[in-house]
Amino acid sequence: MSHSNIPTIADAESAQWMDKFVLVRVDYNVPLSIDQSHVVSDLRIKDSLETIQTLVNKGAKVVICSHLGRPKGHIQHEYSLKVIWKHICDNELLRGTTVDFIDTCVGPDRIKSMEAMNAGDVLILENLRFHHEEEDNDDDFARELAYGLDFYVNDAFSVSHRSKITNLNASKVHSSMIPFYRTCFCVCHYQPLPK
Repeated sequence: MSHSNIPTIADAESAQWMDKFVLVRVDYNVPLSIDQSHVVSDLRIKDSLETIQTLVNKGAKVVICSHLGRPKGHIQHEYSLKVIWKHICDNELLRGTTVDFIDTCVGPDRIKSMEAMNAGDVLILENLRFHHEEEDNDDDFARELAYGLDFYVNDAFSVSHRSKITNLNASKVHSSMIPFYRTCFCVCHYQPLPK
């Protein structure tokens, strides 16, 4: 436990995370090359690795979500998080870990990809903001995003002040929010919204 009596992911027993699906909200809104083909600065990506690696080491099935750019609710391939996935894999930033990418963040294809995960695997979801519902704080989108997940961890401190589904309004799909010590981490159990 930290000196402020605020629990951290590291404080939790591995059994709490083992084989659990953990949605981690990161900020991968990083600078890209002019042709959008590669990452120019990966400081934000590297900053998230401690959280991800801790969860991986504890046997969690880590599902990463983020936004990139301002696609304004439309699929725009230049803002695909596939470039982030490629950067992580090509540079072995999570060496020894299976890291996959799925070109959606909700729906049956995402569930299939999750079902194929083993303990300690990582799955990167497609850009949240390809869906206008993320910025609109849509309850149905929140339910769909939360489906099949056990925990939520907020590692996106730089955007936590914004009232989006995956930031401040995560309480729409969680019964409690437990703050973490480093960069205002938050973790909570997923529970469905009342109908």
